Amino acid sequence: MFQFQTHALLWMLAVALVGDRLCAQDPSDHCGFSSSTMCGTCDSAPVVPCTDECVGDEYFQSTCEAAQSPWFVRLGVGVFLFGEGSTIRINDAVVPGAGMEISDAATFAFDIGYQLSPVWTATVSAGVPPKLDLNGTGPFAGASYGTTRFAPVALTVQRHFFVSPKSSVYVGGGVSYIAQYESRDGLVQNLDIENDAGAVVQLGAERRINNRFSLFADAKKVFYRTQAFGSAFGAPVRADVTVNPTILVFGVRFNL
Repeated sequence: MFQFQTHALLWMLAVALVGDRLCAQDPSDHCGFSSSTMCGTCDSAPVVPCTDECVGDEYFQSTCEAAQSPWFVRLGVGVFLFGEGSTIRINDAVVPGAGMEISDAATFAFDIGYQLSPVWTATVSAGVPPKLDLNGTGPFAGASYGTTRFAPVALTVQRHFFVSPKSSVYVGGGVSYIAQYESRDGLVQNLDIENDAGAVVQLGAERRINNRFSLFADAKKVFYRTQAFGSAFGAPVRADVTVNPTILVFGVRFNL
C-alpha cells in the first residue's frame, strides 16, 4: 500500500511537469475548464486565451482568478512512514542493542491555505491523530512498549515552480509541533512521551481540474526528536527517540 502511494506521488510530479503543455499547443483553448478542450472558459469572467502569455504569474493574476478568495482547503489521505532510531536506558544505563520501532499508519489529513502571491502559498496542516504501536527491538524484540496517538500540526510556506494553467510543482518548509496523547502502557508502565517541535521540508504537485478543484500530491519530512519515560521491571526507563517521519498526502484542493 505504502509503495503504491509513493509511486502515485512520483506520477503526479511527472504529470505536473509535462502535462500542462498540452493546452498551450492549441491557441483556441482557454485557461478555464471545458470537457471538450480540457482548457475551457470561466463562468463569470472573460475568456483568457491559453497561450504562452497565460502561464506563470500572469495566469494567477488573470480575470479568472481575481474573483476568487485567496483562501483554500485541501482534503486527503495521509500516510505516516517512520524511520526512527532510539536509545533505551534503564536506571540511566544504556541497554545495548535495545531500541523502539514505531508502526506506520494512515489517516485523514487536511490543510487550510492562503495564496500569499501568484507563486507563494502558506498552509496549516493537520489531521486525525493516528494510533501508533511502539514495539521493542534488540533484546526486547517482540515486546510491546505501549501505544500512543500521534498528532502533528505543521505551518509551512511553499514556492510554486513550472506554473501553468493546468499544474504547478512546489517546494516548501516550516515548523511542526507534535503532540502525543492517549499513551497506553505495555511493557513500559506509566508511559509518558514528551511533546516537541521540529523542522519540516516539503515537496508536492497540484494538477488543476477546473477553477475550483485541483488534485494534489504532497510529501513532508519532519525532523523531530523526543523522549519517552516510564518504568519497567521496577526501574525507571527513558528512551531518546529520533522519529523523523515522512508524511505523504494525496487528495483534492478546493479554492474558496
